[in-house]
Amino acid sequence: MKCMTVLAINLESYHGNCHSKHAAPASDDSCDDPKNENSLSDESSSDSDFDLILKPCNKNLFGHKTLKTARKRLKASQENRAKAKRKRSSQQIRSIQEHYDGDILLQPPFAICKTCKKEFMSPESFRQHLKSARHAKKIAAAKLLENLRKEDGLQKLKEKHKKIRKAISVFVGDSIREKSSECLSGSDHFAEGASGSSFRYSSDDSSNEDMIADTQEFESQECKKIFSGVNPWYQHLISKSHEKKLKQKELMNQLKPSQKALHGKKIFWFAFYSMLLLLGQKMLQHTLKAKNMLSKLL
Repeated sequence: MKCMTVLAINLESYHGNCHSKHAAPASDDSCDDPKNENSLSDESSSDSDFDLILKPCNKNLFGHKTLKTARKRLKASQENRAKAKRKRSSQQIRSIQEHYDGDILLQPPFAICKTCKKEFMSPESFRQHLKSARHAKKIAAAKLLENLRKEDGLQKLKEKHKKIRKAISVFVGDSIREKSSECLSGSDHFAEGASGSSFRYSSDDSSNEDMIADTQEFESQECKKIFSGVNPWYQHLISKSHEKKLKQKELMNQLKPSQKALHGKKIFWFAFYSMLLLLGQKMLQHTLKAKNMLSKLL
């Protein structure tokens, strides 16, 4: 009678825990301890013929051994589901790491974009940010500043735009600024009609956002426009509108030597036609006077 009472109490506590935690393992370990006086591991209780029904799972259990097996299976299934979830997150983050380098990934599912200074709570939101237009503009500005930081990259940019843009200086860094203040030759010029204020670079490996933060104002003298960042300033320099302005200026410069001769020809013809007009007026006056005199005589 005492054994049956303990069995009913343990089953009631186990059934309550399974119903509240969706068949989670019970916190009572009295059934797991074979040395406990109230344990159900003896042969008379484990080999009994009564049926135990676990209502949340709708299963028939026979004795203590079946209860223990069900508890282990529930625990194993929960662990398998957690492992599968972690595996899916790690696969998503691994795919992001393979396609996008240079960004810091923290413990899943958190991520940080260094260039844009943003944190993301899931790999999906981080992936969408990497595909956005704003992130692409930041990356383009960072790459442009990295090219300007290097002497070879600056020379390549000069050669790239040498055919269209000439004879206006752009100062990049302390060394270039000092050199350009002493003498500015044609090889030291980058873009015609554009000038930019100098921006600083630290000696250590600074991040992209530090370079973007150091960028000041850039100006297009031909178009009379001021830009707050290197990327819009550079995009304007390679735009069709700026190129059109530069071509117009180049054509005007080519026409200047011949403008003097054209101006002299205009003066000559203006004087010639003026003299003809004066002569015509005088001849008309003489003819009118002659007619008046003839009319009086007649």
